[in-house]
Amino acid sequence: MATSVRYRIREAVPEDVPSVLAMIKELAVNQGFDESAAQLTEETFLRDGFSSPGSKLFNLLAVDCHKESGISLVGYAMYFFTYSTFEGKMIYLEDVYVRAEHRNQGVGKAIFVTVSKIAERESCCRIAFSVLDDNVVAKKFYDGLGEIGRAV
Repeated sequence: MATSVRYRIREAVPEDVPSVLAMIKELAVNQGFDESAAQLTEETFLRDGFSSPGSKLFNLLAVDCHKESGISLVGYAMYFFTYSTFEGKMIYLEDVYVRAEHRNQGVGKAIFVTVSKIAERESCCRIAFSVLDDNVVAKKFYDGLGEIGRAV
C-alpha cells in the first residue's frame, strides 16, 4: 500500500525558524556557495521576520509534509512588499525552496499560487523575482508557471 503524503502551506511561526535556517544553508550549497554564506542568526531572523507587523522586514510561508510517520517542514517561501515607481505596491519573492526529495510534486507551484493569492488580496500589481543565471532548474520551473509567474 502506498504511503499517503500531503502538503500544507501556511504562515510560518517562530518555532519554524531553526528548520528554515537549515534550508537556507541547503539553498546556499545548491546555488554553489559554502553553507557558511548563510550567516543569519536565529535571533536576527526572528527580529526581522516575526516582530510587530509595522517593523517586519519579510514574510515567510512554511510547507509542511504530512505523512503517516508525522509532519515535517520541507520548504519555505520568503517575500516582502515593495513599491514600483510606475505600478505601485508589489511583492518581491526572495526565495522559494523545497527540499530535493519533495520536488516535482507540485509543491513549488502551490507556493507560487499561494503568493499570487496574497498579492491579489493585498492589491499588488505584480510579483517580482530573480533567478541566478546558472540556476537552470529554477528557470525551467518559472518558465513552466506561464502566466502565474508573470503578473497578478
